Amino acid sequence: MNHKTLIDFHPRLERARLSVVNHNSPIVSHVVAMARRYPPSCVRYNEKHPVVSVRLTDDLKKLLDAFRASRDNMSYGEAVKALLAECRDAMRLEAKNRRLEAGARELEGESGRLVGELKECRRAAEELSTLKAKVVEARDEILRQLIKKGLMDELVRRLAHGSP
Repeated sequence: MNHKTLIDFHPRLERARLSVVNHNSPIVSHVVAMARRYPPSCVRYNEKHPVVSVRLTDDLKKLLDAFRASRDNMSYGEAVKALLAECRDAMRLEAKNRRLEAGARELEGESGRLVGELKECRRAAEELSTLKAKVVEARDEILRQLIKKGLMDELVRRLAHGSP
């Protein structure tokens, strides 16, 4: 019976049964790892804290070591966590900056609309001022004509008595 058949036949081999097979085989090592039982707390911890391993080039390793040295020789895990935290903070700032820029563009559009309305209001105010000046001028002209014709005293008397 070869290793593959034995593993397919017994997916959860116990350590005692593995003594008959080659322990140096990667397949058997995998089965031993699978056959081990972990307490529920370890399972939960491993689910919430997955292991991530990476291969670095020499240049990246030197950069990581320099970063660690600049931070009081922190561990590799702490260094990676610090770099990820800085990256997260930078991403948050970038997202906030994009939102602010979008808001600024929206306000520019709104302010352009408001400037247009303000110009329209100023034009209307100027027209109103011109009309008011014309009304005052027409009133003054009417009063001059009434005075010239001697009808002003009659108008004042009628207005005082409330009759038209």
